[in-house]
Amino acid sequence: MVDSCRTAQRALFLSMIFLALGSFSAFGQGETVQGDEGCRIRGVERGEVYSRPVTLELEASLNRPGAQIFVNGQAAGSRIRIEEEGDYTVEVRSVGPLLAPEPSSRRCPPTTFSVDTTPPRVAFSRPDWIPPGAIPRVEVEDAYLAAEGVKVLLDGEPRDPGAAVGLGEHVLEVVAEDRAGNVTVARERFEQTALACKPESWLEYRTPTTLLSAVHYFPWYPGSGECSYVAPPPPPAPQEPTPSPAGQWCGCIWHPKGGLRPARGFYDSGSPAVVQAQLDQMIAHGIDVVSIEWTGNPSVTSNIVNVVIPAIASRNLKFVLLYDSSIRLAAGNPPVNLNNSVTRSKLIGDFQAFASSASYFKHPKYLKFGNEPVIYVFITRAYTGSTANLTNTFDALRQAAIDNGFSGLYLVADHLFWDTPDWNLMRLTHPRAMTSFAPVNPDQGVPQGSSGRPIRTWANKMATLYQNSRNAQTVSDPLVDLTPGVFIQWNNIGLDTDLNPFCNWDGPQYGWNLVDGTDWTYMLQTAGLNQARVAEIHLLKPNCGETVIRNPSNGTSIVWTYSYNEWYEGSGVEELTSRMPAYPYGFGLQPLQLLKQKLP
Repeated sequence: MVDSCRTAQRALFLSMIFLALGSFSAFGQGETVQGDEGCRIRGVERGEVYSRPVTLELEASLNRPGAQIFVNGQAAGSRIRIEEEGDYTVEVRSVGPLLAPEPSSRRCPPTTFSVDTTPPRVAFSRPDWIPPGAIPRVEVEDAYLAAEGVKVLLDGEPRDPGAAVGLGEHVLEVVAEDRAGNVTVARERFEQTALACKPESWLEYRTPTTLLSAVHYFPWYPGSGECSYVAPPPPPAPQEPTPSPAGQWCGCIWHPKGGLRPARGFYDSGSPAVVQAQLDQMIAHGIDVVSIEWTGNPSVTSNIVNVVIPAIASRNLKFVLLYDSSIRLAAGNPPVNLNNSVTRSKLIGDFQAFASSASYFKHPKYLKFGNEPVIYVFITRAYTGSTANLTNTFDALRQAAIDNGFSGLYLVADHLFWDTPDWNLMRLTHPRAMTSFAPVNPDQGVPQGSSGRPIRTWANKMATLYQNSRNAQTVSDPLVDLTPGVFIQWNNIGLDTDLNPFCNWDGPQYGWNLVDGTDWTYMLQTAGLNQARVAEIHLLKPNCGETVIRNPSNGTSIVWTYSYNEWYEGSGVEELTSRMPAYPYGFGLQPLQLLKQKLP
């Protein structure tokens, strides 16, 4: 908690920062690709960021016939001009029908560079919580902020951290330079009319606020033959929910309950026509990323590799894997014990296979941040084991990516769940981002008729978890991004009647009767969306004179929606039937339309 003095400090001296951006350093200089003759490319240097278009040209060699430049996995010939901004991975490969594959010992190692023609954005603001007369808040936004790249001057002079500002008029000047050499100079005149206790000094750095909408997608439906489906009677209104008959809803992979039924009927996830229609529906409703559950089941894996990914390849979508630790490593019954050598080997082997596969991490449509493949690991909070086994195992997962030419692994940990996160465990797994797959807990519900709004109770709880996770990071920890998980069906957000999801865990006594979706907006704003889009330079020491500065890890945030089509638990936003007596909760496209409205 922040006492009133510290609140005043924050309000008074938000912008006086003097920088410690030590980890923003350039990569080593030299040839773009180092190795034997024929691996060299002229025109760029390893790890550089350029403010202009670049031309890559392959160095001719008789030792490597059929060689071509490959840019982000695509063949580009022996010469290519790159003008668009972005991160690029280049390598040299020998290609041609008469050439045998090169042994790994002779392969040219990949390398990276970036093109950035946009100067940093500098903005001054005065949020509502800053009292009148206080120094403005400063935000600096750039994907490639340089080491020592931001200078803050007051009245033309640099100031020490925590130095007081006298009353009267002042000019605040910010000079921001990125690694490509793009420079922005911004000035703001303000009048200091109030003094408080010793000021805190901090600046907030933002990476570009690209926001991706992702949905968890479950490709394991076999059509109507998996089990005997008996349509349930319409639920009694508005009484306590009737328990689900065993084997009727929850005992089946399909279990549309309480009058829920997919508009497509009981479809087959191995049908190309079904999958293509689902992906087109996602695109039409603003979804950017398909998070595909992976359990290792052979028939489901066949659906993923042979049907889902080929359909994504021809569409404006990216995909990631949702690694289901519970099913894959614990037979659906966590915890996941990494003291078990068989479990460790299976986990590491899976990630080695992902990293080396053209169907997964090396696929051009697989989502990567800064040449780090993004993978969502379900229920990391349930991992157990010794410190050594936890640390070594997760180090091996990252190393699998590095061994296959990637910069690292952008591991999204499903770690937050109400009041029980283990922050030490979080550190041992070294995630690049955290989220909450399923934060809804029926025991935490607030009756619909009470004075507390249920979704706001949930949102406030999640906001606390996000902030606790941020505070738990030490100065030496890498910044962990916060990527919120949100729901429509479980919370029935924005829909106009109660829904009883998860085998009647949440009956009408916990239902959400929200008509206009305002609580959805509240949830996103409160439960970490703003925090997720901001890699803030955080914490100020109590003496007000010591500033801890953190670097943003990447320029994109993701909001994960659970789910597109998890019909077993009833959380899907996929199109439902329209309303009819047998299906009173036939919301049609309402959930997807709400998702598009709130996450454009």
